[in-house]
Amino acid sequence: MVSRIAIIAFSSSLGLCAASGAMAERVAGHPRINEVNQRVTNQEHRTAEGTAHGQINRWQAMRDGRRDARVERQLHRDEAMHDGHITMREQAHLNRELDRNSIHIDDQRH
Repeated sequence: MVSRIAIIAFSSSLGLCAASGAMAERVAGHPRINEVNQRVTNQEHRTAEGTAHGQINRWQAMRDGRRDARVERQLHRDEAMHDGHITMREQAHLNRELDRNSIHIDDQRH
């Protein structure tokens, strides 16, 4: 009886290790996704920096945050449709949106 419990516990712990390995692999992401995520992070940082220096007020920062959130939602939808990847066309569309957002942030800061 003890050996069955030990075997079950061991096999379940192996399953958890395999699942965590798959999750760690998933976090790395696809290069196109990583690029979009990095751009969103950079823009969030620029907005926060502008707010800290008084160049952007809180309403502008909230609007910029909503724009970035819209891009992230679209990224997650596109990613879900393609098993964790996005197409080059989807990436181009997201980059155009981020370009527009970047121009807005730049205009607000100067």
